[in-house]
Amino acid sequence: MIQKLLIVNRGEIARRINRSAQNMGIHTVALWIESDRHLQYHRETNEAEFLEGDSIEETFLNIDRILDIAQKKGCDAIHPGYGFLSESPEFARRCIEAGLVWIGPSPESMELLSNKVEATKIAVSQDIPTIPTVTGELKELTVQCENMDFPLLIKAASGGGGRGMKIVRSKEELGRQLEAAAFEAQSYFGNAQLFVTPYFEQVRHVEVQIVADKWGNVVHLYDRECSIQRRYQKIVEEAPCVSIDPNVREKILADAVKLAKKAGYDNVGTVEFIVLPSGKYYFLEVNTRIQVEHPVTELITGIDIVACQIRSAQGEKLPWKQENIQPRGHAIECRLCAEDPANAFLPSGGTIKVFDVPKKSYLRVEADVKNEQEINLNFDSLLAKIVVQGNDRAQTLQRMSQTLDQFIVLGTITNLPLLRALFSYPDFQQNNVYTTFLELHLNELLSKIFQNQQLSYTETVLLATAAFIHQEHCLKHHTSYYSQWYGRWRLFPYLRLRTDETENIVQYQYYPANNLIHIKGNEGNFEVRFIGQPVQNHSFAVEVTTNDNASVNQTYEIYYAIDSAGHIYLESNGKKAEADILARYLDTREHRWLKPQATKQNVSDANRIVAPIPGKIAKIFITAGQRIKHGDLLAIIESMKTENKLTALSEGIVEEIFVRTGETVKANQTLFTIGKN
Repeated sequence: MIQKLLIVNRGEIARRINRSAQNMGIHTVALWIESDRHLQYHRETNEAEFLEGDSIEETFLNIDRILDIAQKKGCDAIHPGYGFLSESPEFARRCIEAGLVWIGPSPESMELLSNKVEATKIAVSQDIPTIPTVTGELKELTVQCENMDFPLLIKAASGGGGRGMKIVRSKEELGRQLEAAAFEAQSYFGNAQLFVTPYFEQVRHVEVQIVADKWGNVVHLYDRECSIQRRYQKIVEEAPCVSIDPNVREKILADAVKLAKKAGYDNVGTVEFIVLPSGKYYFLEVNTRIQVEHPVTELITGIDIVACQIRSAQGEKLPWKQENIQPRGHAIECRLCAEDPANAFLPSGGTIKVFDVPKKSYLRVEADVKNEQEINLNFDSLLAKIVVQGNDRAQTLQRMSQTLDQFIVLGTITNLPLLRALFSYPDFQQNNVYTTFLELHLNELLSKIFQNQQLSYTETVLLATAAFIHQEHCLKHHTSYYSQWYGRWRLFPYLRLRTDETENIVQYQYYPANNLIHIKGNEGNFEVRFIGQPVQNHSFAVEVTTNDNASVNQTYEIYYAIDSAGHIYLESNGKKAEADILARYLDTREHRWLKPQATKQNVSDANRIVAPIPGKIAKIFITAGQRIKHGDLLAIIESMKTENKLTALSEGIVEEIFVRTGETVKANQTLFTIGKN
């Protein structure tokens, strides 16, 4: 039996593994790097070991170093979580050769099933429906695909997460897309082999959770609907799948078990399918690890999937037969990510000022986030998994919608507003979804966010002023920048704010004895009264009335953060806003914020290409002096495990290249200059 477990992962999944292992009486060891110093996961394990190095390759992908630590710490097992080395047959073999228990499927099963081409061969041998496919290296595929009907889908034979995946809609773009896919496949997975299939416009993504032991027993833990995706990666998952015909569903479940048995699978895994509107379905691939979305399956079955992994690795037989496993209720997971839906879902950096989770009996949150935490751009953009359970889909949707409205994240751009808009969107509520749903409805959803999730101009001015006063005058233990300079209790009668490029000079008077603020601005005269004693960091409640019409009033529960540059982040009653403090006035003296607002950010144009986000230059596709045309791929920046393509905005000639492959760049840094013809 396993006595001491090394968890080769970080963040929320490391916390999740640790929880199950400690519940089983297993001593746990975590690995941490300098940028993870303030995270919780390595403080919750029994022991923790520091990993030296700046890159992922030096740390969580360094097999020799990891095995040395396992030996030094006296570990007898390794759990890889997901990502990193979780699907590496080499790592699994090295662990086994070192006398460690590998908590995952056998290296042979991983090699067989993690390669989509080989997995498809097994499916064909079992009469499981598969998509017509051509396979090979770059040169042979270029010839084979020319006679296929478009659109086509290119995928990497190894790996997942959407990397190496391309949609090709015409013969003219085929060669370029095959070349880009082959490069990405080689870069990410060490295997440039590709396969090409027909591309179906509107399909559902359905996956089956399987659990197997080393004795040939395999069961399924039912299915999950994973059709809401962006960049070919999921952001909403549901269990069980209630959107397809029950007969089709039973066939998919049976096929998943049949495939796992044929492959000799011996741990936890996921078999993925697509389902067409007609009900016809096709096998896609197998993920030979635990999935990000496993909590929804745990909630409907009551089965601890991480514990299943550990028991299987120890050689224990499955404790149930298929008929003993019955789903109860419904569960939905949302992935909260640091990314900007309005900007092609590009990753967003910065500091999380406020991270506040509502307290609900039906809510499960998997995260490793706290206030004032810097976002690490070297890793996935996932911040938290928000999981809700209900009696059926309708109740679960309603509970998730309430939860999202009360979930607070301030200080960085996230997809939280998009998730809120999605859960009130009629087509989603009626389960009319497919894998391109977000792509086709994104503009409408973004418009819905702007209309329904933004505080009005007047609300922003009033609540920003109240937030400023709350921080400066109400928090007795708080020492702000201004408090240090001018004294805590001094009143400043003027505040110059900017909201949505509009400036407003606000005059205010604060009466601490009455918890009352009088505010006079462009929009009129108002009273803002703090409800209760406003002593809670980052949050308070107020009632707003107008002096001209006392019957007009509104109550706001406010969360806020103010950074050292005077930028105010606000959220109230599910709506957000931002404002800038440009200056404040003391009698006749003007005092500007300590860090003046930065000049306008650089943006790419026809003559200059800048980095839209911080990251690493993964590949440069151009050379100085090369003639390019509009839309040509110039480079790929990798940030938060996401590739971001930079393309030419006009025709021209590459004049200068200021960066090289592998170099880390800052947001708005100039990368290339393009001259006119």
